[in-house]
Amino acid sequence: MRSSFAIYCDILRRGLLNIRIHSSDQERCFAEADHLHNIPELLGAFENEALHRYYWDVMRPCFIKTAKPEWLSGFHELWQELELANRTADRE
Repeated sequence: MRSSFAIYCDILRRGLLNIRIHSSDQERCFAEADHLHNIPELLGAFENEALHRYYWDVMRPCFIKTAKPEWLSGFHELWQELELANRTADRE
């Protein structure tokens, strides 16, 4: 199983690629950037559980709510993997 850190990096990578690929779609780029902008801080203070909860409970649902379903392609798998990694880490 991959680490939460690696999964967050993949979420960031996917979102940045989406922004680059869809650079002419201002609405999508804004939603993607809004979803991603706190992840670097989270990665820099990885032990801060409040940042993880904020991403999971606020930023992720906000993105899901504002995104068109096709924008979420690829994120669902990463979020499932992140949820499993976090549950496993909680048990350790």
